[in-house]
Amino acid sequence: MISFELGVEDLADTRFALSPLTETVLSLRVLRDPGLSAALLPWRRSVLGRLGTLDTDLLTALVAERFTVPTS
Repeated sequence: MISFELGVEDLADTRFALSPLTETVLSLRVLRDPGLSAALLPWRRSVLGRLGTLDTDLLTALVAERFTVPTS
């Protein structure tokens, strides 16, 4: 096992970030397949209700069905 010892300054310099693109891809997957996350079903219902007649076929076609997400 690898362990790291961090001091106060090290922790102060630590940054946490969410990738907006990853969040978008994962959200589109949940919209396509409601079985991916039961916890997100209320969010999914509210979003589907607001999408109305928008054509999302092209956008969802860009999202792979596999669960891999390319990273830089």
